[in-house]
Amino acid sequence: MWHRSIGKLVALMLFLLATALSLNVVTGNPGGESSYAEEVSRNYDFKFGPNPFAPGNATSVTGTFIPG
Repeated sequence: MWHRSIGKLVALMLFLLATALSLNVVTGNPGGESSYAEEVSRNYDFKFGPNPFAPGNATSVTGTFIPG
């Protein structure tokens, strides 16, 4: 009987871990994406103006660089 309780607890812990990891992938680390954009911006050649996607029409949700 106690095997089922332990199994349920392990399943719940795995579910919570998977949820936390997926949220981290979706939202990114705090400051991770903006610091990446700042780092790339320092060495990026903005020869078409401040828009890093110019002269094309492509863009990203954040309007800046996307971490690899």
